[in-house]
Amino acid sequence: MQKKQKIDRKGALYMAEQLTLTWIGHSCFKLDCGDYTIVFDPYEDGYVPGCPPVRESADLVLCSHDHKDHGASHLVKRIEGRENPFQIQVIHTWHDDQKGALRGKNQIHILDDGTFRMAHMGDLGCKLTEEEMKKPLVGIVSSYNEIVPGHMNLDKIAQAVKLGVAMVIPVGGYYTIDAKQAKALVEQVKPRIVVPMHYRGEGFGYDVLGMVKNYMDLCETAVYGDSEVLVLEKSGVLESDQMSASDQNPASAQALSWRAGTQSGTLRNGQEETVVLRMTKGQLPTT
Repeated sequence: MQKKQKIDRKGALYMAEQLTLTWIGHSCFKLDCGDYTIVFDPYEDGYVPGCPPVRESADLVLCSHDHKDHGASHLVKRIEGRENPFQIQVIHTWHDDQKGALRGKNQIHILDDGTFRMAHMGDLGCKLTEEEMKKPLVGIVSSYNEIVPGHMNLDKIAQAVKLGVAMVIPVGGYYTIDAKQAKALVEQVKPRIVVPMHYRGEGFGYDVLGMVKNYMDLCETAVYGDSEVLVLEKSGVLESDQMSASDQNPASAQALSWRAGTQSGTLRNGQEETVVLRMTKGQLPTT
């Protein structure tokens, strides 16, 4: 992530920030934030049909659960000594719609560096109902990667994502929520960018999963990207008399530009539209 701050002659504060999200395959992503790298949900070699092996280096690995297609943290080479710019909140949910009886627990990770928020939903398999949104958060991962007791409620986490930028969500069904359930959750949370994951393509993924087209067809602002790399950049001008409010909600005061290969766009301040972006991985088709 690259940040720039300067005071212009009118006393306004200009801020710019850039992050890069790379899809490795399945539910595995790499997030680059300046010189700090996080890998989400690495999978074991050969465990996800058609997906390339995970060969990444990272400062931190976050796994939604310990199944072999999500919990192979040992495959990621660790980088030591660099400061984590994010506060990371963990929501404990279920991998199925029977309170974990079929597939156990799932963790949602929400990253926040003060001006950018991103949520990786893992293998979310249950609908987040109004009742569930009032349940207490089990723990918060601090910037030092320690899990400490937390009392924040899920409705506050949902609000944090609403004020944020990106959400990575499973859409393939069977093991997780399906396309229609994913759409309903996105409509509830309203992130600015959504990246679908955990689906079947022609030549990769599990046969029991639905295809990403099932989800994209439900979305009004669906974009078929031609790259596995998504670059997000936020920028905006904060007037000096608005800085206090912006500190509490910096995302709302900034425009968001995104690009993935030849596809790009900008979401302006106050715009509530959600862009759904399908990413590709090398030569893998992602129908």
